[in-house]
Amino acid sequence: MRLTAKERVLLHLLESAQPADEVEVSTAVTQEGLARGTGIGLRHLIQFIRPLIRDGLVHERTAHVTGKRQRMKVYGLTSTGRTSAIRLRETVKTQVVRIRDGDAVREGSLHEALRGIGARTSLLETVRQVEETGILDLEAARRPPEPGFVEQLSDAPRVETFVGRREELATITCEDKGPRVFVIRGMAGIGKSTLAAKACELVRGRRNLFWHRIRPWESDSMLLASLGRFLDALDRPGLSSVLRRGEPRLGAEVLRQDLPDTHAFLVLDDAHEASSEALAVIRMLAEAVVSAPDVKVVVLTRRALPFYDVRDVVIKGLVREIELDRLEPEEAAALLTEEGDAAQFAGLGRRLGGHPLLIELVRNQRSDIPSAVRDVHRFLEEAIHRELSQAERAIMKAASLYRVPVPRATLLAIPGSSYQALVTLQERSLLRFVGGERYEIHDTIRDYFGNILTPEESQDFGTLAVAQLRELAARAFAAGELLSGIACLSNAIRLSQDSQQRAGIGESLGDAEARIGDLPAAMLAYRGAIRLVSSPGVVARLHRKIATALQVRGEIASASAEVDQAVRSLGNGNDVERGWLSLVRSRMSIASEQWSEGRECAEAAVSTFRSFEDIRGQTEALVELAIVETNSPMGHPDAARTCLKEALRLSHSIGDPDLIASVHVQYANLYAYRLGNTDRAMEHLGAIEALPGTLADVRSHQSLLMLKGWLNLDLRADFEGAHANFMDAFNLSTKTHDRITAALARYGAAVAVYHAGDCASARGEIEVIGLELLEFGCAGPAVEALWMAAEICLVLGDLEGYRAISSKLEAPVLARGLEIRPVLAHALEGLECLARGHRAGVRAAFLQAIRDAEQDVSPQERPLIPFAHDLYGAALHAMGEERASAEEDRLAIEFSRRFGLKGRLAARVKFLGGLRNSLRQLFASSAASTAPP
Repeated sequence: MRLTAKERVLLHLLESAQPADEVEVSTAVTQEGLARGTGIGLRHLIQFIRPLIRDGLVHERTAHVTGKRQRMKVYGLTSTGRTSAIRLRETVKTQVVRIRDGDAVREGSLHEALRGIGARTSLLETVRQVEETGILDLEAARRPPEPGFVEQLSDAPRVETFVGRREELATITCEDKGPRVFVIRGMAGIGKSTLAAKACELVRGRRNLFWHRIRPWESDSMLLASLGRFLDALDRPGLSSVLRRGEPRLGAEVLRQDLPDTHAFLVLDDAHEASSEALAVIRMLAEAVVSAPDVKVVVLTRRALPFYDVRDVVIKGLVREIELDRLEPEEAAALLTEEGDAAQFAGLGRRLGGHPLLIELVRNQRSDIPSAVRDVHRFLEEAIHRELSQAERAIMKAASLYRVPVPRATLLAIPGSSYQALVTLQERSLLRFVGGERYEIHDTIRDYFGNILTPEESQDFGTLAVAQLRELAARAFAAGELLSGIACLSNAIRLSQDSQQRAGIGESLGDAEARIGDLPAAMLAYRGAIRLVSSPGVVARLHRKIATALQVRGEIASASAEVDQAVRSLGNGNDVERGWLSLVRSRMSIASEQWSEGRECAEAAVSTFRSFEDIRGQTEALVELAIVETNSPMGHPDAARTCLKEALRLSHSIGDPDLIASVHVQYANLYAYRLGNTDRAMEHLGAIEALPGTLADVRSHQSLLMLKGWLNLDLRADFEGAHANFMDAFNLSTKTHDRITAALARYGAAVAVYHAGDCASARGEIEVIGLELLEFGCAGPAVEALWMAAEICLVLGDLEGYRAISSKLEAPVLARGLEIRPVLAHALEGLECLARGHRAGVRAAFLQAIRDAEQDVSPQERPLIPFAHDLYGAALHAMGEERASAEEDRLAIEFSRRFGLKGRLAARVKFLGGLRNSLRQLFASSAASTAPP
């Protein structure tokens, strides 16, 4: 089920109906509200509204909008449009969809599903869920709606009292066309974070809010990952996706494309702590804001930062520098108290130098204030520290070791701590609340208490802090909060004084960094851990993890060397790690189609994992073994089925959806390409879609759509369904800035158009895609696409077009692509011989192409066999060798039927006549047509 953009507009306006004469209307019927409700980009929305207005279905007017100062264009349905929308709504409700209700998956009408959800449910939102995920999850639909704007503010301080700073606040929050990057600079405790937090309060409900505190250990990938998490929540997964693919270099391009129209208010706190790598990301963000006029960035720092220059401030007007000064005496008095002798408190404020943090500490002081106090450290020492109880001092000293906000339970675990002591410290402004009911200490206060720790206290409190931070990290990882977990471990590893403990923390840190795509940081953490451990099994495991990271980056030789080092580390010892090393080797062998070695390594892995009763290892190794048995020319489909049956049983015992999905994917490949049972293959793809959360993973969703597309195209002859699958994959890949997958998806969609009979539309698109793939360094797929474009030229009778593309295929840059696509290379050679009238050359080239197609071919490449026979048959027909041509036709049909290639059988009927006519002309036009046979 798929609604057009115009249909989505009609349904949205029906669900957001406003009286035609209403003086003030909701934002839902503005352009911004329509874009958000329909999922249509704001920049493209008007092109869909105009035809509806022209057709008399929608009217446009200006009206006051709730929460907006100026009148705005708003939209509503005409009486005719309302009738059309109601008819559309009732038609949509009759559509049958897949429904997940708890663990059960069934089919039913949308009308039935909406009754099951209850309450007031948006039909359009329900349809969009089905369009995006392929299934309607009743449990998710029953949850209350999320707030209209995204707020990622867990690092932002709470603002309890705020005075002054009116001009600065107005400058930052003003909705005009002025500067969009604000650099707020000032000494520690001067109120930078408080000002930014107050600004967030003022723009809440109008903007999406992001706050990130930069810490000294952060890499560029960590800062990008935090921004990516924010953009994910805005349905812009591009940044997270390129990081997971190990392509942080694309971060600048993604930000330029994805930030516009987000209406984001981005705060980067403690930017003076940024490493050179993180500072480069801040520069990248500032440059991206140039093309995002609706986005504001606020950078808080104690010193000048070199991420912009004077041209950005003076000439471009992009950056506004704000030097945050001390409060005026009257403002300080207002901060000190809300009542009393104003002159007295103004004098005190002047005496305190107008420093907000010092004023806040003094305001909550319970005894006399030293007369000479003008410095926070001195005030802490002379007035506050001496009044703290022993428990309060212990809490502050222990808390000074935490560089991340921590929950109350963490501080209560400190020996001698109490709830009352925490309350007192908070009342004194020594501890402060941040998002998520967590505590933190201001840097200035942390520095003071950290400097008065004795060596014994550092040891005792440090040991406790490391244990607590590791526990917090474990909870964060379990909740999917990778960045929070990384921050906790980065804090812990700087406190730990035990080498074995540091090694364990380093390995966990590397694992988390690898998961966010920060492979350089992950490998650095693993190598650091290797230097601290001596256990052969642990050393081998760390080398294996480095090898996996290198394999992801395509550095196969280096990955293989790490595996060899890991094996040497194990010596003759019996360790489960030997199974994981065999599994890595199996995957590398399979990737290079070294089937015998891949099978041998996978079998060794299965044996090792069974001896250690490692269920996950067994499952993953069995899947690899099934891949070998499915794809190897010497493989055994029954053996693959046996492996997958056991793997599926084991995966369900673990309960990991991703692991279960990997088994179903291989099952689908086995049934589709080796056993020729497309119905069973589609059943397994359906099982993947029914797994909770599987389609939320962008890479899994992309792979699933591409696989469904090729199954529909090759095996089911469902060209319309294949086109829809490929376009969905293209849209998702575009959203995630995966240019290669997007190009491959466009190629699949164009091939579907060609097989459906629209050769003219497909030809130009496929040639363009081939050249794009060549730019991306994908020589093999580029050759496939250009060859397909050349074939279509022949089908259309465009010999000049064919010659132009075949000359491109002879370019040196495509030599490697032809080398790894020998069937296409020899077919091209055969046609060149045909054009020269060289009969013997035609036979030799095409017979070699057929041998290449039939020898060592994986199931996914089996369509090349009937392709080679068809093309050879057409060439023989052109040379007048009808009997031999008929035999090649018979073989092409036989192989297509044997392999279940219904798409090939349906398409060849449409293009074979045109192909033969062109080859006959090609042969006849040759000056060498009389060459001896």
